[in-house]
Amino acid sequence: MNKKIIAIAFLSSILPLSQAFADTDYSQNLPFSKMTSAKEEQNVVNIQSSAETKLEQNYLTMTLSYSASGQKSEVVQNEVAEKINAALSVAKESAKDDSFKVKSGQFFIYPKYQDQNVIGWTGTGTIILEGTDFALITKVASEVDGLTVSNIQTTVSPELIKSKKAQTVSDAIENFKADAMRTAKQFGFDTYQIKSISINYDQPNFYPRAEAAMLMMNRAPMAKSAPNVEAGDQTISANVSGSIILTNIIR
Repeated sequence: MNKKIIAIAFLSSILPLSQAFADTDYSQNLPFSKMTSAKEEQNVVNIQSSAETKLEQNYLTMTLSYSASGQKSEVVQNEVAEKINAALSVAKESAKDDSFKVKSGQFFIYPKYQDQNVIGWTGTGTIILEGTDFALITKVASEVDGLTVSNIQTTVSPELIKSKKAQTVSDAIENFKADAMRTAKQFGFDTYQIKSISINYDQPNFYPRAEAAMLMMNRAPMAKSAPNVEAGDQTISANVSGSIILTNIIR
């Protein structure tokens, strides 16, 4: 008899507790405590907007090279090193700041074979002139004796990209807001709420111009006058995409 009384008492004590768990709404403990209604979920629209800014290529990189061949590797190496060191010395006299910088490039020597036998050596060295002062770079390049133009690149300087990036992203955001409001109005709603959003930024890649490609293929000797270098332009862009919920203002 006592065992039955104890069992009934135990069951009576846990039933209210289990009922309390059953009546608890655990959705209130989720990370997003405010649950979106089914009606709101039906009014979700995906929007994608973008903005672009065209930038003139303001940074020139010009590579000058010297090559030599001979029977002995040390002779070839000394000849190439002498020419490269002399070119660096001449170019550095005009170097000043980021508008014109000079640095050494590649330097390598490799053997020439015939019937699996080494019959000679070829060496090549380069120097690089770069900066935003196109006129000075091409002038110095024409004053370096004995070297040939092996590459010309025009691109956008990191400083210019950085200065225009924030404005481009801001324009993309404003375009997204305008597109979202226009979409809400077109569907007969007063406004919208942002459900999710993503912002992406595209930085320009370098694409060699036709003039540079021709010089790379032909390895034309530098004339004793400054060549004309015409820069192109590049585009930076920002994209804003996301989902919006079309809503009405409660009056």
